[in-house]
Amino acid sequence: MNEQAAIAQPPVASAASAKRQRITKSIDIDYAKRTVRFVFGDGQVLTVELDKCPEVVDMQLKVYGLKRKVADAFSQNEGIADAFTKAHTCRENLYKGIWATKTSGPSNLSEAIGRLRGMTQEEAMEWIGSLGDDKLKALPKHPTVKAMIATIVAERAEDAAHGTAAIDWDELG
Repeated sequence: MNEQAAIAQPPVASAASAKRQRITKSIDIDYAKRTVRFVFGDGQVLTVELDKCPEVVDMQLKVYGLKRKVADAFSQNEGIADAFTKAHTCRENLYKGIWATKTSGPSNLSEAIGRLRGMTQEEAMEWIGSLGDDKLKALPKHPTVKAMIATIVAERAEDAAHGTAAIDWDELG
């Protein structure tokens, strides 16, 4: 018998059914152990241990992570000056040992949550800030939340088109 034929092969799923499956159930980071654990939708678990990577790969992962962190900081911007300011702020925070910062003002997401849950903007921002990473990532993708965000964006666009955009008097004065 051919050695290759004796190796069990996983069942082949169609591309369409593979797309319908949830690929990962969770991704867990353990900073103390320097590991990332991937739990796949079918129950398989894969743990990657940074300490088992050669030094050159460790350095590449750090630099790649740095690139992603700074790029993510300015991914939503209002032009080059805003993007540069956000990148600069991210760099300075990293130099100070600050990994994450909360946004200082309301967002479309916090406004949507406020409307849907009958909360003030501040209450919604506090509630959103209390969520874990997985829930926070899923929240704007929820159909009801996504629809409310679309409504808010459309309202703002309509106000701007008619020259009646709301004025934030606290900001002006």
